[in-house]
Amino acid sequence: MMTDFVISADGTRIACETHGSGPPLVFVHGASGDRHANAELRNALQQSYAVTSYDRRGRGESGDAAPCDFLDESDDLRAVILAIVRRPVVFGISMGARIALELLRNPLDLAGMVLFEAPITDRADPEFAERLTRVRDVMEAEGNEAATILHSRLFHQRTSAEIEQLRQDRGWWRLRVETFPITLREMEAVHRYCLFEPHNYQQPNFVVHLITGNATLPFLQRSAALISGLPFVQPPDPDLGRCARGPAGSGFAQRVTLRSVLHSSAETAGLPRR
Repeated sequence: MMTDFVISADGTRIACETHGSGPPLVFVHGASGDRHANAELRNALQQSYAVTSYDRRGRGESGDAAPCDFLDESDDLRAVILAIVRRPVVFGISMGARIALELLRNPLDLAGMVLFEAPITDRADPEFAERLTRVRDVMEAEGNEAATILHSRLFHQRTSAEIEQLRQDRGWWRLRVETFPITLREMEAVHRYCLFEPHNYQQPNFVVHLITGNATLPFLQRSAALISGLPFVQPPDPDLGRCARGPAGSGFAQRVTLRSVLHSSAETAGLPRR
């Protein structure tokens, strides 16, 4: 499949491609990747959906513009939807879920939306800000990889053994390290500049699902509680259980969980379940 390019509202060029067959679905990757990330998960979804994935700005073949602005990023997603697909389910993972959420400031006509562990906060947290400062200081003094390791320890609560296991997936780790300055830029935006304000979001004409699990980090559980306060959002299903940690999309439990919720969104919108 050839790469398509669309132009976002501020002129940034966004690269995207579509694989699979069935109802349309737009996949929005997280902070540490590009449109090729989450391959296991995307391959599973492509058995039932025509999945369009794209390089979020600053990654892969897409252009970039600093500083990070989630409204610009939601404009990128909006441009992909309007140019490439008609009435898709939008599925965002991690920081990609935060981007998808911003579409609800001015909702499009979608078949549904699924938000997996979207990071948000409604207040500045001095301790969190201090950790971000430590990570930025290490990145500037010692480089991306040292900062990536510190970030994993401080924010994901990973042990040295767990980090070493992640490093064994060399392609994923290399991409994570290469894109870490953008990851940090986005985290700073979440916690310093782009606080969650419920009045910014409008009632859509589709169902919005949240996904968390008993392995979801406490900060992201609090994020889910804030998003669940929006009257049109379906809260996480407590029966879905564990969401796998590690490289996003790995693990049978996570894959099955996501597919089950996507089927629910498709049925709500009157699309066939496959």
